[in-house]
Amino acid sequence: MKTEFKKYETYVGNVETMLRYCGLWPVVVNRTISRSLSFLAFITTFSTMLSVLNFCYHHSNNIIVLTKGAGLAISLCTACLKVCIFVYHQQDLLYLHENLTTRYLMDMKDVNNRARLLNRVSLYSKFFWIGTVAAFATIALYASISFIAWAKYGKYVRVFPAIYPLVGKPTGLVHWAFYVYEMTTGLYLSFVTVAVDCCFGMYSMQMCGLFRVLSDRFRNLKSDRDYKMNIKDCIQRHHTLYTSKRKLENLFGILAIWFAVTAAVVLCTLIFQFTQTIKMRTTWLQLGLLTLYFLLKCLQAFSFSVYGNAITVESTLCLDAAYNAHWPDLYNVSLKNDILIILAQKPITLVAKGCMLIQLEMFAKIINTSVSYFFLLQTLEEGSR
Repeated sequence: MKTEFKKYETYVGNVETMLRYCGLWPVVVNRTISRSLSFLAFITTFSTMLSVLNFCYHHSNNIIVLTKGAGLAISLCTACLKVCIFVYHQQDLLYLHENLTTRYLMDMKDVNNRARLLNRVSLYSKFFWIGTVAAFATIALYASISFIAWAKYGKYVRVFPAIYPLVGKPTGLVHWAFYVYEMTTGLYLSFVTVAVDCCFGMYSMQMCGLFRVLSDRFRNLKSDRDYKMNIKDCIQRHHTLYTSKRKLENLFGILAIWFAVTAAVVLCTLIFQFTQTIKMRTTWLQLGLLTLYFLLKCLQAFSFSVYGNAITVESTLCLDAAYNAHWPDLYNVSLKNDILIILAQKPITLVAKGCMLIQLEMFAKIINTSVSYFFLLQTLEEGSR
């Protein structure tokens, strides 16, 4: 169990550090520095997104070239949206940190609770490391392709498919200035992508752990002199979890809807680029870039679905534990009424702005939609020949 606890500390520490680098962590020493970092993250990704959209506009009549910029533009727009939402909902983040995380760490002090609290920490840790490696390796390949083009052929190639207004095709020192700027954008894009997604995972893991502890409390409820104190503790825990659910919906509701709509488009463009790359027999670097990018987007879609689905499953099991607590056999009418009130509650389910459930079905729908879009793109590409 010490190993699992160490994994948890490493996982949470890494997520917190990445959020601090982006200026999105709610607990800061210097508010000015934090705001400056979040502004830098927004302005670099937003300006590069406009340049990539400009590239797409100039090549709108060529589907093969257009798809090279469309997926990246959506990813940059997603990063901008994440920064804006996290800055706007800092109070919700602060509540989760001061209440959900604090309650989780308090329960962690009891060694008997650690098995329940750290049940799936390895899975969440793997999501973090796979996402981190895929995100930063993708940016590294973008940079490598541009650098190799200069070193081998003397060509000045942009890191991202972008056209900057009033600049033309920069060369020399101007090119390298843009190179550094685009690399900065790539780093912020990676930090924001991994940090925000894994922040959802971190709070999902904490909620699931607290639900397991609450389930154990329900199973051990007895009609004794301490039952009022125990039932009060259970109700307070459930209230904290329900409020945390609303805070998570504020933070990730819009993101889930946006991601469900755009992830299918990005995956479609990546599959289309992959098929075109194989036909044109381009470099292994390009194939590796597309493979890593595709892996990252699939991981994002799958992890979002898993995080939301895990909360629903543990909430349902918690209510089942309350139902199976042998309360019908008790003579204490007050305890029976308290349990009945708890059983009247519905399982906690994350709903994105009242229109979409964040569950595993979301991942299946994204994959199905991306395949449909891919066949549509192929039809359009064949018709344009």
